Amino acid sequence: MNDQEKKEFIQIFNEGLEKLILPEITEIKTDVKTLRVDVSELNSGVTEIKGALKTHKQEFRSFVTSFDRHIKIVESLQQEYLALQSKVSRHEKWISEIAEKVGIKLET
Repeated sequence: MNDQEKKEFIQIFNEGLEKLILPEITEIKTDVKTLRVDVSELNSGVTEIKGALKTHKQEFRSFVTSFDRHIKIVESLQQEYLALQSKVSRHEKWISEIAEKVGIKLET
């Protein structure tokens, strides 16, 4: 290959590079910049969601703790109610027996 052919080859190569490859590289660079912005926004969104999730977890734990306390109170009241119900039944039985022994008729 002589010097003239080399120059023509280089010129054709450079024209091809400028017309075909450089525009693609420029487009790829633009896409990468856009991607970086998108990823940055996504990271910000994820950070925000993580913060909100942490807050909601704390609120949920607080709710569960409060709910557990209320359940224990209800269970305690239920046990107390059953004990009182049993006591009232016993007293009613005693009152009926006493009334029968002294000859008083009780109305229901």
